Amino acid sequence: MAWLDAAGEVQYVADSGYDGSAKAVTGRTGHFTVFGIAEKPAPDFTDIGGHWAEDDIRFVAGRGLLEGTADKRFSPDGTATRAQLAAILWRMEGSPAPGADSAFTDTVPGTWYANAVAWCAEQGLMDGYGNGLFGPEDPITREQLAALLYRCAQCKGLDVSVGEDTNILSYTDAFDASEWAVPALQWACGAGIIQGDGGHLNPLDTATRAEVATMLHRFTENVTAPDAG
Repeated sequence: MAWLDAAGEVQYVADSGYDGSAKAVTGRTGHFTVFGIAEKPAPDFTDIGGHWAEDDIRFVAGRGLLEGTADKRFSPDGTATRAQLAAILWRMEGSPAPGADSAFTDTVPGTWYANAVAWCAEQGLMDGYGNGLFGPEDPITREQLAALLYRCAQCKGLDVSVGEDTNILSYTDAFDASEWAVPALQWACGAGIIQGDGGHLNPLDTATRAEVATMLHRFTENVTAPDAG
């Protein structure tokens, strides 16, 4: 699904696609306009060939959820930032207009992530650090990423009860996780979003862009896809 913006540029509805059970094209958007069916060109990144997350990267990039960096590069092993995650959550809901500009002093209106940060704060998906700071360029850890997707599922009204019956103590570093992140990590493991790495969760490690793409792909197929209709 896509629409034309005020400048006549094609904008694609994030996470839209054909739902076979409903026999319809579905998607989430935050505004009313005339939509059409259009296939977004496959991303042509030069640095993902043979990468372990290549399929995941193509999946999320093809739906407009995660964009490249520059010069046809995705930078899969680069660090994911808070601004990038805010933009992903925002695009998943169709890039809705926030009620007001961001109140964070380090989020300048007009930047590529300003509306995303403002909207995520309004929805209670992402908080600041206090003192009016958001930290848009700060890295995201794996447990923070799990928590963001967990909150997103809750805001969508999706069933997150699988986490109540999921034991993560089989991972050797489970006790490294922050206490506040344990419910989200239990849910993410139970839903198949996090699968661990050699018996480790690595909850405090910074998440790479490839890891974000992988977890987002799993979130879309394992969690939100049953709700697509």
